[in-house]
Amino acid sequence: MAGLARSTFFYHQTRLQAPDPQEAIKTAVTEIFQKNHGRYGHRRILPEMHKQGWTVAKKTVLKLMRSLRLVCKVRRKKRYNSYQSE
Repeated sequence: MAGLARSTFFYHQTRLQAPDPQEAIKTAVTEIFQKNHGRYGHRRILPEMHKQGWTVAKKTVLKLMRSLRLVCKVRRKKRYNSYQSE
């Protein structure tokens, strides 16, 4: 009915039911992020994870933060506006 091969259907079914292999890393990243009140980005979280004994690549931390929607609070400078009103 779905237009899938039988083996493909069962492959994806078992894959969805399997536990997440990166669950421990996700919790570690989230803990570090929340402990620092959302001020740490992936560049500062990576050394903290190395201090805790994790061996993780920078891009892995970045990818996990994006999937968890963890965005650091950054003070951005206001844009220059030369418009002078009346």
